[in-house]
Amino acid sequence: MPEKNYYELLEVSRSADEAAIREQYRLLLYKYHPDHNLGNEDWAISQTITLVEAVRTLCDPAQRKVYDFRIAFAPRLQGQTAGMALFKSQARKDAESRFAEGVLALKKGEARAAAESFGMALKLDPGFSDSAYNLAYLLALHGQQAMALDVLGRAMKADSKDEGLAKLRAAISKTFFSF
Repeated sequence: MPEKNYYELLEVSRSADEAAIREQYRLLLYKYHPDHNLGNEDWAISQTITLVEAVRTLCDPAQRKVYDFRIAFAPRLQGQTAGMALFKSQARKDAESRFAEGVLALKKGEARAAAESFGMALKLDPGFSDSAYNLAYLLALHGQQAMALDVLGRAMKADSKDEGLAKLRAAISKTFFSF
């Protein structure tokens, strides 16, 4: 999940081309320059570093595709298995516990641990679509797009009502496999 929206930071639309992004970058560099923010130099330097990150990301077509994917889709932070709490099997309760561990790991920035937890939740309850969604999302971001599509395909068979799974699958295909 991106912490900052680079489009908002640079004050450009998502459809802005490289020339427009670079022009706006130059204007903002002037605005945030430490000489123009006396007494607030640390903030100005921090803003400048973030501007550089934003321009590097949005002016590189491959990085921009991945960035756009990340801001369009976010992991699901709430998830429950099917059924009423009182009648859930121990496996489903354990799956929900693993899902919660995955969300906590995600919030700490521990993608590998999060993916492992979501994978375990999915093994415990193959119909746990929120876990499949998060696992596929992480796999896609970490270079394992084919595996992400496989996870989503199996999850869509188990839960055909979850439209988010199909949307994520289409976005992964478009973002990572279109030429």
